Amino acid sequence: IEEQYYIIFPIIFIFFFKLLSKKIIYFCIILIFLGACISQYLSMFHPSANFYLLPFRVFEISIGVLTAIIFNYYNLASIKIIIKNILSIIGLTTLITSIFLFNEDTLSPSLISLLPLLGCSMIILFTDNGTYVYKILSNRILVFVGLLSYGLYLWHVPLLVFYKINFSIDNNFDYAIVL
Repeated sequence: IEEQYYIIFPIIFIFFFKLLSKKIIYFCIILIFLGACISQYLSMFHPSANFYLLPFRVFEISIGVLTAIIFNYYNLASIKIIIKNILSIIGLTTLITSIFLFNEDTLSPSLISLLPLLGCSMIILFTDNGTYVYKILSNRILVFVGLLSYGLYLWHVPLLVFYKINFSIDNNFDYAIVL
């Protein structure tokens, strides 16, 4: 599954980037809009395909691409610090709201996925050394947790599998106890 995100998508997008050049931003916006609408529909009727297949998650990746293009090709340093503070706080608030808003019944990916995606994009684009969000996110405890999180992400599946094999666990409920 991950190959389509790490290998296939970049190759396709490099092709479109060269083909469309200055119109790539419009292409991303169209992909985001159409992709989110299609994903909303599929989340109700074909949730498994919607979750795992690249064509139905392209809107999420396109937000990342659009964020990267804006970050690299536009002068965000000229934006006043008060505006950056407001936009980065809106981004962080949107992201935190998503944590409490989403639950096991939330259709994802779907239109509601735009909340955390746009929140992350706003944090990336508008947070710099002088913003309150930078001060919050550069807190030593949060940085420590952030540094640990990827390693824990990589190790949790093998550990759960070995735990399951060792204790002959058949149902998913026991996984929740380990976590």
